[in-house]
Amino acid sequence: MGFTSPKTWVGSEVLTSSDMNTYVGSNIDYLYDNAVMAQSWVNGTVVTVESNQRIESGSEWVAITTGSLGSVAVVFDDAFANPPRVIATANAGANRGCAALNTGTGGFQLVIVIPTTGTITGTLSAFWQAVGA
Repeated sequence: MGFTSPKTWVGSEVLTSSDMNTYVGSNIDYLYDNAVMAQSWVNGTVVTVESNQRIESGSEWVAITTGSLGSVAVVFDDAFANPPRVIATANAGANRGCAALNTGTGGFQLVIVIPTTGTITGTLSAFWQAVGA
């Protein structure tokens, strides 16, 4: 839904739930989803400038076996115009690595690796956050 210009109220006018939904609720949702968070970021040596940055985040369970990679495909709720910057971290524990690979506008591959120390077979949780426009 787009932004609705604020209404000019008359002194005796009754405030309705429809007015609250339109002029308060919907406008707050619009501003939250479309507010500019950052104008630019550095990607290596290239400065990328985009307006209307947004954040999407989530958590995933990844099947893992010691000494191998576990991965799961993550699909964004809404596609980004350009591939976003993604950070990812595995749940607490020694010798666990986590990364976002093959990041595109629609999603990425979330990967967890556990080296050959110790023995783990099962699932681990990972958390990720994507920032872009």
